[in-house]
Amino acid sequence: MQALSANDAKTQFGDMLMKVQRSPVQINKNGRPVAVVISIEEYDNMEALKLRVLQEKALKAKRDIE
Repeated sequence: MQALSANDAKTQFGDMLMKVQRSPVQINKNGRPVAVVISIEEYDNMEALKLRVLQEKALKAKRDIE
């Protein structure tokens, strides 16, 4: 994963948006990671996975109750 300083992310915002289409970009402030920027496709995939996991847990809980 590529990393940028917060200042570089600010000054190179358009370029960063292009980079996140290929892979996530870590943003560092004062040398420490503070955020990760991802593409909307990656975000949608993560949310869909979380929903599937929650649905499976709910189904298992329902079966356990029965």
